[in-house]
Amino acid sequence: MPEPTRRPIALVTGGSKGIGLALAGEFARHGHDLILVARDEAALERVASDLRQTTGAAGIHPRVGQVDSLDLSPSVFNAASSFKAENHDVMNNPKVHFVLQDGRNYLLTTQKQYDVITGEPPPELLAR
Repeated sequence: MPEPTRRPIALVTGGSKGIGLALAGEFARHGHDLILVARDEAALERVASDLRQTTGAAGIHPRVGQVDSLDLSPSVFNAASSFKAENHDVMNNPKVHFVLQDGRNYLLTTQKQYDVITGEPPPELLAR
């Protein structure tokens, strides 16, 4: 496994709406790992759930043989175990392989061929 990339971390209070949400979006667009804090836990959960579900859903589909999930941030993979119900326990799915690397560079250097490649946009609330 390649050496993890050290990315800056941004702690944003009030990250579920207003100025805090706008700041979180800017930090995310500039490559920061985020720690979001807010009084509205449900709103924060909506932001986070956008990031957690795609790989898990692909991994349980009966016609999908293998899923390679790539991310630059080890914290994305580390947090996945905390959301087993939402992501279909993706970390324990033998069809899912996790790669700590930039997706574009991985695709440029791998010999693997894929039937489907998806790229996750920023969470809806951060993309505004």
